[in-house]
Amino acid sequence: MAGRYSPFYLAVRQQKNSDTLEMLRQECHLYCSMPSPKDLLVLAYMKHHEVVAAVIQNGDQILCLQRGPSKYHYIAHKWEFPGGKVEPGETQEQAIIREIHEELGLQVDVRAAFLTVEHEYPDFKITMHSLLCTPAGGELVLTEHVGYQWLPASGLLSLDWAAADLPIVDKLMAQ
Repeated sequence: MAGRYSPFYLAVRQQKNSDTLEMLRQECHLYCSMPSPKDLLVLAYMKHHEVVAAVIQNGDQILCLQRGPSKYHYIAHKWEFPGGKVEPGETQEQAIIREIHEELGLQVDVRAAFLTVEHEYPDFKITMHSLLCTPAGGELVLTEHVGYQWLPASGLLSLDWAAADLPIVDKLMAQ
């Protein structure tokens, strides 16, 4: 349960007394100066997802995928590195191999961990572990995305990236 819900939500579930509100107010000072009760509830019940993202490199080219429509307007049609949620009992490497096969029909070799990003969207938070990968077989088939491009690191900023992916783009461009 700890991987799926925010620490605030878990605190509310575990500590059902008057100290809970004060604890949430103290924790919330990081996000806002005077939290309203609504702000506290949003923070307490915001879902948290642990996800993986593949930076698939073929020579100097990096695979970039475009999301389709989404109920969350702030990620609809944005570009991202492919991946998805880590299932219970899965390692990051197992999750990325499974997700890339499900989403793209590709097999990948995982070379190394790259960058972990903590990002808070308006409706959920993610911890995204990016992994450097190389294609190892299969034919690219889009099942969840509407477009793709292979770009060198220097061309990555030509795309409109999802906010959580931008730190990965920045690190790739700095190398």
